[in-house]
Amino acid sequence: MSMSLTDASRFVRPAVDYPECDGNLMSDNTTHGDAIEYFHGVVSSVVADDDNAFAAADHLWYYREGDPMARVAPDVYVVFGRPKGHRGRYLQWEEKGLAPHVVFEVVSPRNRASTNNKLFLYDELGVEEYYVYDPGYDRRGRLKVENRALRGFRRNAAGRAEIVENAIGSSSGRLGIRFDWDEEGLLLLLRSDGSAFPRYTAALAQATAAEGQTRAAEARAASLQAQLDRLRKLGVDVDSGADV
Repeated sequence: MSMSLTDASRFVRPAVDYPECDGNLMSDNTTHGDAIEYFHGVVSSVVADDDNAFAAADHLWYYREGDPMARVAPDVYVVFGRPKGHRGRYLQWEEKGLAPHVVFEVVSPRNRASTNNKLFLYDELGVEEYYVYDPGYDRRGRLKVENRALRGFRRNAAGRAEIVENAIGSSSGRLGIRFDWDEEGLLLLLRSDGSAFPRYTAALAQATAAEGQTRAAEARAASLQAQLDRLRKLGVDVDSGADV
């Protein structure tokens, strides 16, 4: 039995599935994970007050509608012109066609080849700034400070991607953060005023210390109030400033 195109149109094509997970680990080792965490924390803080800037880490980005294999999962990326909010994955055609403006990738012994190959893909997809951070792995996967590097590309005024072999000492035009090395040889991200963005552990320690100081101040205030209450019960006029 033959079927006309008119009859075939009655059938609904199955929806294309765009998975929210590719089954890969977020990080390959602690150095890799710490760097991703640092990039994401800094980028998120930079765009925190911009309601139309979306940042994500290890998040699937689908760039071609109808093709679930046309995807990539940047370690960290930020898109300007798109609202914050929950997304299981980034479907570019549903986001006004906007590709991420800034992408960060962190090299590990396992992903070195794929990370290098992404340079061409990100250029093709229109990423404005792409940074690849290599903590300094040698061929055996050991970290050596002399091998560390931060490279990538930035688009010039004509829209062409220009390779940046060494981004240390320069700044991201989109994010306004400057790149440097710290005393341990790790990548350090700086604000425009030269102050460093703290890493998660340092920020947590600072927050814990501040919380401890607040609690200590509250305890001292409570102790002083208790002393004043006892003096009032004894008939001492503490409110007028009389000597005790």
